[in-house]
Amino acid sequence: MDDKAKKAIRENLALTAKAIYHYEMMLLIPDDERLTYLTDNLQVSFKSGQKVGHLIEYGNRCSQYNNYIKEMSLCLDNKTHHGEALKMSNTPTIYLKMGFKQLPLLYSQKHLRNSMKSKGRFKSNHHTHGLSERLARKIPELLNDPVLVYNSPANPNRICVVLNDVDMDGYPLFAAIEPNATDLNMHKGKQVVSANVVRTVFGKDNLIAHLEHKVPASDVIYFDKEKSQDLERLAGIQFPRYYSSLSFNTIIQQPRCICNSKVPQHCDIRAEPAKKALEKGSVKEVSRKEATGIDQIGDAIVEERPHSPAVLRKGGDGFDGR
Repeated sequence: MDDKAKKAIRENLALTAKAIYHYEMMLLIPDDERLTYLTDNLQVSFKSGQKVGHLIEYGNRCSQYNNYIKEMSLCLDNKTHHGEALKMSNTPTIYLKMGFKQLPLLYSQKHLRNSMKSKGRFKSNHHTHGLSERLARKIPELLNDPVLVYNSPANPNRICVVLNDVDMDGYPLFAAIEPNATDLNMHKGKQVVSANVVRTVFGKDNLIAHLEHKVPASDVIYFDKEKSQDLERLAGIQFPRYYSSLSFNTIIQQPRCICNSKVPQHCDIRAEPAKKALEKGSVKEVSRKEATGIDQIGDAIVEERPHSPAVLRKGGDGFDGR
């Protein structure tokens, strides 16, 4: 690898570090859980041992999350134009694998405001959900790595997503997403022809009863075993036993809302593995790397030096980034 390429990677990592640091600060992530830190000369650096590919992929997402947090703050301060949508992020890779098109992942200002209003304050309005601002900021990242995805039993045009966190009452977070929606058609003064729209996010108090009575295993699209166990401990729940027969961490089938639309004929290329598996009557195992879009750069890792920015180290070709 020549010096120019090494310099480009270092510059990319510097921007990546700043994006991740800002996001970690916005979410008040404890120091011992952060990927970044400030050196004695106030430079943002990475903690050692991190894979470079993972950092760059995560940094790209953090940049999108930071933009959403800015839009969210403007919305809550009533500084956005009425009727404009908020952009959570680009559509996460896992939904592309299911057949979604790469469109903006949008959220309405009305839904954001209602999601954060106190549950008790507006008893007549069941659309108020009492989410904290910190949790509302975290939703795009939670959507990127869901616990459970299934066909909506109430609306054939949507999927339902269970997220790996809980609201202030300890209820598991639940979201509904509609692909190719056209009603949120403005973002930051620009026309949006269509988007994948997050219709709602809230803590669902009857999640397990809902799954047992309305969501048979045949309607499940994706189920992450490890995260389901995390959520069971966090929320004190237990997913239906018959879900244990499902293939975990697997895109089992394309969502009904995709199959019933024209999307399969125009799928993003990254959705092809799931589509071909369906045509063959089988399923495709999807690793977490595939589901989250992580593309590691060889075996490069970050190492740190006292009082200096992090550097790279890579075996095999002698590249140490110094």
